[in-house]
Amino acid sequence: MKIFGIVSLGLILLGGCGKLASEDTSAQESRTKISNMPSQLEKLRQPVFRVAEQHVEGLSGARALYFFDKMHGWLASEKKVYKSEDAGTSWQIIEVPLLAGASVKQFFFVNSSTGWLVAQNGWDRDSIRDYGDLGVQLLHTSDGGKSWTVQYQGRQVIVSAILFSTAQQGWLAGTKYLDPEGTTYTYFFLQTADGGQHWADLADQILRTTSAGKSSTDNYQNDGLMGLVEQGPNHAITITAHRKIIETVDGGRSWRQKANLYQGPDPASIRRFGITDNRLWVASSMDAVEGIVGELAVSETDNEWRGHALPNAYFADVTWLSKDEFFASGYVKSIMKATGYQHAAIFYSSNRGSSWSIVYTHPGISNIRILAKVDSNSVWAVSDDQLLLKLERASPIPPNE
Repeated sequence: MKIFGIVSLGLILLGGCGKLASEDTSAQESRTKISNMPSQLEKLRQPVFRVAEQHVEGLSGARALYFFDKMHGWLASEKKVYKSEDAGTSWQIIEVPLLAGASVKQFFFVNSSTGWLVAQNGWDRDSIRDYGDLGVQLLHTSDGGKSWTVQYQGRQVIVSAILFSTAQQGWLAGTKYLDPEGTTYTYFFLQTADGGQHWADLADQILRTTSAGKSSTDNYQNDGLMGLVEQGPNHAITITAHRKIIETVDGGRSWRQKANLYQGPDPASIRRFGITDNRLWVASSMDAVEGIVGELAVSETDNEWRGHALPNAYFADVTWLSKDEFFASGYVKSIMKATGYQHAAIFYSSNRGSSWSIVYTHPGISNIRILAKVDSNSVWAVSDDQLLLKLERASPIPPNE
């Protein structure tokens, strides 16, 4: 079972504009202390991971990648869903009854047979075409993908995270748009206690927590939920686009603010929110006129975080490996007029982002979009095109480390 939550890699616009919208209110609130330091690229003295390339026939426009364990993997492109039962050696196309024009964004499984997928239409990986056309669909399987049942459908919603702590207890988190132009939006948060057959809307409870002390009586916050992790059946932690971290220990009936990472307007978008060894972490990135940077911030305590920023690197996705180790995927980029380039890359850090090393790069590919951790010794990645990558530790570490 994975111990980190899943963040949508499609809801990136909120990461910047949500924080800009919050400047007038968040600026007056107490904030968590964050020590920000530059990071740097370093060459590895010896290979840490072996990388194997694999091309999947017909894979175009990767949308989602997920491994429950070493043997069972799931992969989605713009129009197809694939399944592997042999550790990624082969992939079979699976029929899924999706909405017209929808594509899979996320998978989550509690065992090799029982799981869910989130499908979205009106969404094109990095952009939203029409907020009025946004549709989301949650499907459930109990037979490893042979059949699927629709458990939830919604309009004008982007789901950024799906998480089940057990086969019965689960959550959906994201953003609900209140008009077809996307100018007003609020939290989207559903909870189930019966495996997805029924869902309770708990967004108002979160809104009351994040709005505490504010004079506005609007029923929206112009904020969204960007990620979700769990520490037990009733203990969930989420992060907002305004970079507030809030938690519930009673299944969502009540919430409290755990940290406030807002540091003023910042175009960097949240790419992943996770937890390891009781340390929360947030990965974000930007490729904008302000610059190109990949960032990783890790909690020391609830009130103190340490962040590192790697220039000229874009983190499309980040995952934790073991202890202080992280992987990031994306690209390195130079915007020099004469020698500009953008090369897909996978980055490795053994010190929580203080420094990074490139363990794989491909000048013929622009971006490695998604990472899927199997265990501390094995990670999969997928590019925008037909390329799958399997990274295995050269000298495996014991499972309990």
